[in-house]
Amino acid sequence: MSRPPEEWLLIASICCVLAALGVVAVFYAIQAWLVRRSGRRVTGAVVGHHTGGWARLSRTSQEASGEGVRPLPRVPIVGFRTEDGREFRVRQSSGVILEELEVGYPMTVYYDPRNPKRAVVGEQADVVGSLLVGFALLVFPTVVGAYCILQLVLSTGNLQPSG
Repeated sequence: MSRPPEEWLLIASICCVLAALGVVAVFYAIQAWLVRRSGRRVTGAVVGHHTGGWARLSRTSQEASGEGVRPLPRVPIVGFRTEDGREFRVRQSSGVILEELEVGYPMTVYYDPRNPKRAVVGEQADVVGSLLVGFALLVFPTVVGAYCILQLVLSTGNLQPSG
């Protein structure tokens, strides 16, 4: 059963967007890896939390829980001190937050000594996970998108550019 060309084009377009997200994820994972690799390691502590907003629960979840709106996960803000005594704050940007961390909870921070605002929270496993997700978002949609474009060309019978 053959799909109409519009469907192949739509699927290929969605794959392009997902692949672009993969490029962004890989870029940020590499940046975090570079800071962890060449940066300074210090122990910081949770100094507060950032809430991204509110999320609506689905109708089924609302009926089951009796709630309509719930807060999104609160992301820890970690304060740390550089070797020369300057204080900075950084938000945990990757990883899964399974529980809310108490203020004062110690966390590992890596920072760039030339620019301490470039800091990341967490361990090497966070980078590996981000890289895997990024590469999956990059490779899988690229392969599927290329297949869709091939199918689009074959279904239209037009191997030459129009014009």
